[in-house]
Amino acid sequence: MTTTELQDYLRFAKGIFQHVRILDLDLCGYRMASPTGKLGAHENHCYKFWNRDKRCENCISSKVMHHRNVERKFELRGDDIYVVFSKYVEVDGQPRIIEMLSQVDNDMVSTDHGAVPFRDAILKTNHELYHDVQLDILNRRFYEEQMETIEGLNAVAVLDIDFFKQINDHYGHHVGDDVLRQTVACLKQCLRKTDLILRMGGDEFMIAFVNMPEDSFLPTLQRIKKSVQDLRFEGYPEIVINISVGGCSFCRYAPEKVELADYLMYSVKHTPHSVGIRQLED
Repeated sequence: MTTTELQDYLRFAKGIFQHVRILDLDLCGYRMASPTGKLGAHENHCYKFWNRDKRCENCISSKVMHHRNVERKFELRGDDIYVVFSKYVEVDGQPRIIEMLSQVDNDMVSTDHGAVPFRDAILKTNHELYHDVQLDILNRRFYEEQMETIEGLNAVAVLDIDFFKQINDHYGHHVGDDVLRQTVACLKQCLRKTDLILRMGGDEFMIAFVNMPEDSFLPTLQRIKKSVQDLRFEGYPEIVINISVGGCSFCRYAPEKVELADYLMYSVKHTPHSVGIRQLED
């Protein structure tokens, strides 16, 4: 697609959708298209349209950029419901995302109780898509589809609970579930609001650090490890857990950095007081 063809497409889209914009995912910014297909000035941030101060939980445009396809969703702007289409295109060889939005007539989604049930369903779906329901943290799907869109991501840590299976087998899953919940609560207390906790599966977790100072990375991981070791469980004073932790800091995120952190975690399995860490310059 050439720049002229893009303008023709935007003019066509504006005849169908109320809002058409080109997204800059690196900056979470956008440029709006006029009815003639011309692009306006660059604006930040794309989520401001939704009256939010951070990126949407279900950001389909980041998925579209990754998979180079078309996605759609429903999204809320206050009490108004919008349908959103996101389309990947290449303009003069450069990847672009076209996002097209229109408000849905409430009469189309109303039930005997009004449109509220449909709005509630949208909120629930968008939240649960990337959340682990049991522990109320992000899930592996977020890692697979959204990690590359996190602004300021410069470090990751991978951790798991040593001998967790033995706890489940000996005490039962209800105790194992409590160990998981208290471990996650402990992680949250050790982290900043900007940091993200993901459940990768079972008792394995990942932490995504945003704008983490290089000299604070290792002390933070050591504090997390010590805090988890200090946990005690009511009715089971004999349970003392240890977590293995591997971390990697970097300038530019890539999935290979998570693989390195995972490797470093396993490398310290037999040295329970250590944290595996690597600081990369790239």
